Amino acid sequence: MNDSRELTLQERSTKRANYCLMLTVLIISIYMMFLFIGTILQGNHALFRLFVIAGMIALPAAVSTLFYFFNPVSIRYRNVALTCFLIIYEVSCLSSKLFVYNLFMIPILVALLMYFDLKLEICAGVLNMVCCILNGVYSVHVLGTNSLSETNMIFVICSIIIVINTITCLASRVAVLHNTEELAELEAHKKKQEDMMNSIVTVGTSVNESTQSIHALIEEMIVSASRPFATRRIHIGMDEAHGIGLGAHLRRHGRKAAPCGPHGL
Repeated sequence: MNDSRELTLQERSTKRANYCLMLTVLIISIYMMFLFIGTILQGNHALFRLFVIAGMIALPAAVSTLFYFFNPVSIRYRNVALTCFLIIYEVSCLSSKLFVYNLFMIPILVALLMYFDLKLEICAGVLNMVCCILNGVYSVHVLGTNSLSETNMIFVICSIIIVINTITCLASRVAVLHNTEELAELEAHKKKQEDMMNSIVTVGTSVNESTQSIHALIEEMIVSASRPFATRRIHIGMDEAHGIGLGAHLRRHGRKAAPCGPHGL
């Protein structure tokens, strides 16, 4: 998507999160493909099967990457990328007796934290736990991982995934609260600045003949401030007085001498 307009804060945040998730999916997919193809060097001669598995991993990874480049600020990208990786994840886990492949979902859960979406994090964590348990049952009853060490490995990895998913959900909840508070504080500061600017502009447009006491006050302040100095030149920073003297009084009476003129300033 070619869009030359300036992105909003929400769109920039979404784009960064999408980029992080896209790279995570791509890196893990490439690593898994090399793991499967690398088994050829270990004497695995089922070349056609290995390349089919590698292709089944590469296709969802390519879809995820292309979808990001098509629309990097899409809110739906997180769902597309997660779906693509679940396909990659299941293809890898169900094609090998190595139950360690089930741990590759953890980097995705970490990348999802950048969306500040607790519901998304919980859904991904629940999917990961369910898939991990089902993959363990499949490994035992279909792939034939019946040895004591292999079943212990399945139990340990399932336990690790449950613990890590719980921790990432807690971290996501804290991140969501922190993000909400930060946005609320920024909005409050923005409103305060807007109110201050509006009050300055209002003062600048409301000074007229009915508020001549303000001129007397300004004259007295300038005279008092200039007494300790020998110079008759005075410079006043008027950034906070934006618009003063440019309202109804100027339109009605035109420009007049400054109130400090009679004092030689």
